[in-house]
Amino acid sequence: SIETILSQTYDRFELIIVNDGSTDETGDKLKLYKSHKKIKIFEQSNTGLPNALNRGFREASGELFTWTSSDNVLKEDALKILVEEIQKNPEIGLVFGDFEIIDSSGNQIDSDNNWRFYDRKLKNPSHVKLTKAKICDKHVPINYIGPYFLYRSELSKMLDRYANVPG
Repeated sequence: SIETILSQTYDRFELIIVNDGSTDETGDKLKLYKSHKKIKIFEQSNTGLPNALNRGFREASGELFTWTSSDNVLKEDALKILVEEIQKNPEIGLVFGDFEIIDSSGNQIDSDNNWRFYDRKLKNPSHVKLTKAKICDKHVPINYIGPYFLYRSELSKMLDRYANVPG
């Protein structure tokens, strides 16, 4: 995941990594990136995904946010495409796209795998096709945005303000 982020054609980003108390070799692997100019690494005891994400966003300084997991990989133009779309539309706060599902060997899943079968394109069952927002709640059993998204940091700040308002 880290290498695919560092290989993006859009290179104006900071990569914030929060190691949320991993008990495997994650800490050792992260040492390889400790001095990388685009990467900030934070270690903490395990507090769970929401707290790890909140930590990462508190440390972020950019105008656009996204996050990914250690098992996700990005195609080299992924950030470029999302940034271009959100910049074309200043009134839009979040953009997202379809994605592909691969197995642990990097192979696309096939039609025998039933992961989110209701969204998948029949021609290529590894592609997950997300529905249009206006019909999402009526036709899809899960209102779901996958691992390929980008949103304006100001949305996060607005949510923080509303979360701290009494009543």
